[in-house]
Amino acid sequence: MKFVSIILTAFYFILASCSNPAKKEVDKGISPPIDSLKIAAIDSLSFETGKLWKPDSSIFHVVAFNQRDTLKYIEVDGKIPRVSSVFITDTTLIWVVLQFDGDELVNVRYREKRDNPIPAVKESISYYDKGKIFYSKERGKELQSGETPAAFRHLPFVENKRTQAELEAEYGPFWEASKKAIEDYKAKQGK
Repeated sequence: MKFVSIILTAFYFILASCSNPAKKEVDKGISPPIDSLKIAAIDSLSFETGKLWKPDSSIFHVVAFNQRDTLKYIEVDGKIPRVSSVFITDTTLIWVVLQFDGDELVNVRYREKRDNPIPAVKESISYYDKGKIFYSKERGKELQSGETPAAFRHLPFVENKRTQAELEAEYGPFWEASKKAIEDYKAKQGK
C-alpha cells in the first residue's frame, strides 16, 4: 500500500506541475523563439520592393546631398517603401537600407567598412514590428591586407545581442540625414 501511495503522490505532483503553465518560470537567459514567418513576410516584401528598384523608372529618385554621399529611394502612391543611403569619408563607408510597409519601418540593413583603427567590415539586419526590433542578426570581420570588403559576405550571420537603442544609435544619424535630404529634394521638386 505504501508503494501505491508513493506512486499516486508522485503522479499528483507531475500533474500539478504540468497543469498550470502560467506559473512556470521563464528562463530569462534564453532568447525568445524567432518569428520566422514574420521574417519571411518582411523578406518577401523587400524582394517585391526590389523589383520596383529600376533607375529608369519615374518612381526612382537619386539625391546627392553631400559631395560623396548619395541617397536613392522609390516613391509609390505617396509612400516611400525603400531608402538606400551611402555615406563616404576618407576612412569609412556606411550603407544603410531601410524598408517600410506603408509608414512603418520593418527592416534596417546597416553595412560599415572602416579603415581605422583596424580595417574591418560588418553588417547587421534588424527586423521591426510596431516600432520594436523583434530580431536582429549580424556578421563581420577584420580585413587582412589586400582583402576586399566583400570577404564578409560568406560569413554566417549570428544573433545580434545589442539592444535596440544601441542599434538605432548606430544607424539613426544616417537615417535622420536621409530624411532631411528627401524632404529638401521633394521641396525643390515642388512635391
